[in-house]
Amino acid sequence: GDISAVLLCIDAVNRLKTLKLTNCIHITGVGLEPLRGSTIIEQIDLSLVGDHQSPNISPKPPISCEFVLPILDSIIEREGCSLRHVQFPSVWSEGGKSIQFEEFRIRYNEMLDNRGVGCAKCNTNLPPGDLSWIGERIVQNFTCYECLKHFCITCTNDDGEDVLGHCHNCKKGYCTDCQKSKGCICCDFEYCVDCRDFTDCSGCDAVFCEECIASGNEHSKCYECEGRFCNEFCAKYEISTHCDSCKKSCCNNCHAEYHQDEDWPSCNRCRDCFCDDCNEKKGILYAIQMCDSCYTSYCGDCREFVTFEGDEDVACEEDEENKNCAGCVQLAGLILDEKLLRLRNESSK
Repeated sequence: GDISAVLLCIDAVNRLKTLKLTNCIHITGVGLEPLRGSTIIEQIDLSLVGDHQSPNISPKPPISCEFVLPILDSIIEREGCSLRHVQFPSVWSEGGKSIQFEEFRIRYNEMLDNRGVGCAKCNTNLPPGDLSWIGERIVQNFTCYECLKHFCITCTNDDGEDVLGHCHNCKKGYCTDCQKSKGCICCDFEYCVDCRDFTDCSGCDAVFCEECIASGNEHSKCYECEGRFCNEFCAKYEISTHCDSCKKSCCNNCHAEYHQDEDWPSCNRCRDCFCDDCNEKKGILYAIQMCDSCYTSYCGDCREFVTFEGDEDVACEEDEENKNCAGCVQLAGLILDEKLLRLRNESSK
């Protein structure tokens, strides 16, 4: 095939150090035969996608373990092997990994173990403990995709960031010198800054990835200034009020500037809060209203309001209908009954 011809033309087995098969989504892998036994090659990227692209390809590419793994075996078994990093096709992890791949994974891990590789920053032997170079996710650990240096999982840079990160989108690991990454406070996934756009939390140093911003996941947004606040740390302290009907929120600064710190109506029983617009749209039956007697607010679902010609003893103006909650109506009835009984007793004397 074309790939085989190109590899033969450039004498790849003796000259090629890095192979990236970007967009070669129709290959089976048989064309990699000219690389058999290479002691020069250091990196092979079989993901079939470019930098900062998701390796999840549809329809599934035909690249096959049957053709590729024997070639990789011929490379890692050679004395003086230079191979440091392999990026495998994501399709090989779907539907369960083949026995053939599992056996190769063991041999590849043993090859790197026998090389005695240490962390480029602290010189700790890799991999630590029970961890392995290629784990269940078939992604190579402890290796930067760009510079091919090896790092442990505990080393940090001067800013306190992990030296080596792993992007949830492109499935590649990068050290902080080669590629910056950020962790989304909402979904808790880490992404390369070139894989995802981020929005800063308006209250702290946290960030939101574009997917969580689009879904409205786990954060609050002020509808006035459009600032966003993470629910984990900031929303509790920075968001002044939140409408349980339209779900919009208002931060402390905007609430003070645009609403003069006047609270939105809130039900004293269920604690639901409605913005002024939503409360008005709900109409008299369902809006949060204040009892003219006890000055307590209730939504229509929690306390039925009735009208009656009140008595001044229950804070109602004479000869005028007022909205009163059921509790105040009952109280008014008791007071009126007591007054009537007292008047009857006085008149009988």
